[in-house]
Amino acid sequence: MNLSVFIPGIVFQSILIGGGYITGREVVEYFLDNGQAAWLVVTIVTIGFFLCMYMALELARITSSFHYASWSSVLLKKSAPAFEVLFVAMAILVLAIVISAASSVISELANVTDSGLAIFVAVLVSTIVLLGERSIERLKVVGTLFLYGCFGIFLYVLLRSSNLETGGVFHQSATPLNAISDGLTYIGYNFVAIPASIFAAQGLKTKNETIIAAAIGAILGVVPMAMLVSGIGGLSGEVLTQTLPLKYALQHASNDAWIITLYGVVLFVALIETAVGMSFALSKRVELRFPESNNKDVLRFVSAFMLIMAALLLSRIGVISLVAKGYSYMAWGFFAVAVAPLTYWFIFKRPVLVQGD
Repeated sequence: MNLSVFIPGIVFQSILIGGGYITGREVVEYFLDNGQAAWLVVTIVTIGFFLCMYMALELARITSSFHYASWSSVLLKKSAPAFEVLFVAMAILVLAIVISAASSVISELANVTDSGLAIFVAVLVSTIVLLGERSIERLKVVGTLFLYGCFGIFLYVLLRSSNLETGGVFHQSATPLNAISDGLTYIGYNFVAIPASIFAAQGLKTKNETIIAAAIGAILGVVPMAMLVSGIGGLSGEVLTQTLPLKYALQHASNDAWIITLYGVVLFVALIETAVGMSFALSKRVELRFPESNNKDVLRFVSAFMLIMAALLLSRIGVISLVAKGYSYMAWGFFAVAVAPLTYWFIFKRPVLVQGD
């Protein structure tokens, strides 16, 4: 098997984690609010991630567009700037949410302000971006293994605890229509992680490899979130109002201080993982904008640094407002600007470009 099929999914998951589930607020907002229908949302998201990844990776493979700017230009032609605006706005929004969450937890563990954390992360991420694609891919493999191990620990702690209420929020009722809407919203706003990870698809050579890569990406993206649905879903309805539901759940499940310390570490790693993915994509875009520049490393560093500083300013709004409002608006924007045109391309244009593949 071509091991390159694993790379797009690993990069996708590492970018997804920041906006997808690391605070637990996203899991509450789009999954647990639906009670037992949360598992319907999980199913919808799994299928949606697979289809979106498959279509996006096929577009990249067939047209050799392995950067989100060239990818969107091939797909959208003159409308590509609209996608770029959404892409940058979503990158800032996701990082703002993770910065807000990380600063609130890390400040309890160490005397660090949100500004100090953001500046440190900006310098660290901007430096990592300079390492290049292959080094970033390797770092993301290590980061994904670490995060999966930590999420396994969190699930174990949550499920073993006798403090969890039987049934919990799973006993709440919700309509399938609302579950479908939440699933589509979750797919829509997280779509940004797919073109951001498209640089990792260069090793895909055939349609079958693209299908496998898309399936791996969907599974890697959904499993940690499903873990949280299982673990947090046993709590009472009070968890639905928490700014950081995962932190609340862990504190509710265990009196051990180390579990919150570990969560703080995971938040920090997730922030770095998401920030590196978004910043690298954006910095490559800036680099392509100035192809004759002799200071490409400076361009990469500055663009990554400015992205995180912009996210710091937005983070002052707060996690709940950003997740509830910002993500919903972005979701339907991505459906209109990217997912719908991508579906049209896949159904009507791909067959013309590829015959007998």
